[in-house]
Amino acid sequence: FQTLTPARLWGTHPPMPTKRAATSPTRRMGSPAIRPSVPNEEKLRQAKYVVGGFGLVIVLWMILSPLGSGRMTAMRYKRYGKPDLSVASWNIAAINNNPFEYWITHSDAAYNQLMTDVQNFINSPSDKDVAVNTVFTDTMFAELAADMKRVGWDKTGGVAATEALWKKEFRVRKIIAEFMKDATLGDKRLASMPDRTTNTILTADGVVYRPTVINCYQGDLGTIRKWWEQWRRFIFSTTIKMGSNEASASNKEISSLLIPIKRAKLSPSFLRASLRSLTWWRLQVPRTVKRRRRDQYSTADHGGGDF
Repeated sequence: FQTLTPARLWGTHPPMPTKRAATSPTRRMGSPAIRPSVPNEEKLRQAKYVVGGFGLVIVLWMILSPLGSGRMTAMRYKRYGKPDLSVASWNIAAINNNPFEYWITHSDAAYNQLMTDVQNFINSPSDKDVAVNTVFTDTMFAELAADMKRVGWDKTGGVAATEALWKKEFRVRKIIAEFMKDATLGDKRLASMPDRTTNTILTADGVVYRPTVINCYQGDLGTIRKWWEQWRRFIFSTTIKMGSNEASASNKEISSLLIPIKRAKLSPSFLRASLRSLTWWRLQVPRTVKRRRRDQYSTADHGGGDF
């Protein structure tokens, strides 16, 4: 035992082993084995690892946990006051190629003027904000209803219900103020979901575009009638090969890509508000964190039209 212990444990040199200590210790049957002690330096090193591990866990909790980061923010505000610089993040993800949804920096004066005119029109359309049936006429809706029945969308009376809503409500709505800016239509994804499904489709034969001005379609859309004929043919009479290659591709009609949306679908804004309220009250997050997270959610609501 003495020969295994470092000399520095005594402060000087260890005592000289006696003849009895130098001999191998004897152990009676059943007595515990003699184990060498762990040096104090090794114990200290183990203690440092344990304390350091606990400290790292606490630091990570204070940084990543909403409750911990909120307390840190509140303490900093109390000690140093509010910072002079406020920083906000913005969702800039682009999941589609709509040229009117993402304004890029460009040196072309004509492009900049076009984007400015479109934005001004959306903000203040004035007397140019006409009813829907001025552009999408009753004759066009009748053709649409016939196409929907032909592909089997009227098994549960859906086409008749759609026609009733068209005549009662949608045909007389203002295009900008009462249709495009209707938050309910946006929350239920009645326009954005079909657009996401059919706007730009990757097929085994290449990329296929829906006839529209909000993607890279190359066809002639010079008049409403030209657009409408191409649009109907694309949605109801076009078959594509879905898959990464010819071997695994399967034929699908474009109309089969449009899935039903439940009428009772809760709006995302309602769900976000409910979750925020529940989280704040249950965790009792400090008021400063409430304000910060409220700003983050309101920002995400407008990030590229998707959340």
